[in-house]
Amino acid sequence: MILNMKRERSISSLSNHFKERVNPFLHENRIIIAQFIFTLFFFAIGIWFIKHEGAELVKVKNVLITAKWQWILIGIGLTAIYILLQGQMYVFAFASVRNKVSLIDSTILFIKRNFISIFLPAGGISSLAFFTGEIESKGIKKTEIHFASSLYGFIGILSVTVVAIPAFTYAILQGTTLSGELYALGAVMILSLALIVIHRSIIKKGILFKMLVKLSPAIEVIINDLQNKKIDNKKFLLTVLISVLIDFVGIAHLYVAMKALNFNPSLFAALMGYIISVIFLIISPFLRVLVQSKFR
Repeated sequence: MILNMKRERSISSLSNHFKERVNPFLHENRIIIAQFIFTLFFFAIGIWFIKHEGAELVKVKNVLITAKWQWILIGIGLTAIYILLQGQMYVFAFASVRNKVSLIDSTILFIKRNFISIFLPAGGISSLAFFTGEIESKGIKKTEIHFASSLYGFIGILSVTVVAIPAFTYAILQGTTLSGELYALGAVMILSLALIVIHRSIIKKGILFKMLVKLSPAIEVIINDLQNKKIDNKKFLLTVLISVLIDFVGIAHLYVAMKALNFNPSLFAALMGYIISVIFLIISPFLRVLVQSKFR
């Protein structure tokens, strides 16, 4: 019995010693460890994608060989414009909450978030929580980064709705059947209204605010901090205008892709193709790559 007690004490002391050594190491290197795990995840996804989509990649190569290269170059130019406009949208979103970020930093932020959103569930929204470190190093608090990012995401949804409503109205007047797509548009509009209601409830300390405070009292401090950050209406409107412009660039990009692939494109087909695909990407709870596969 004495031997068992000594053994248990030695095991306990070894366990405590191990915890004392490991816990500081994990705390000090948590970012590096997380990045390593994240990198392994992306490698695994990349290997899976190549194995799963090997036949499609061969088809892509064959299609590119027969494509019109002048239109491909125009498409590449539009892609560059699209990325810069997304960066500028981030600049205005941060300016809306009275913070300043450079176009270079905001463009890099968009590229990183856009890349990981391909692999994340509800990618466009969930990716907004990532890559805050570089912006924080500029002296902007994490709560303010998340607030600006939330504005960016909300305005992105809002601008799609603004473009979609007249497009769908014109399509219906032309006799086009859009039953499923109309349901999707309705879902996006409901989502937009829900986000507005949630924001008002939190800022005005309504029912949702009280529920969140019960779950985590620390949230009250964060929300009080956000309330002191008044939104600049002029910059907010500029963010909306940039977002609408981004949608038009996306429509133009789809039109150029049709021309490059020797189709007989129309602006209306490009408009509806872009709007419908983006709407389904917004409301889809699955990985974006799975949604995109529906439009092949």
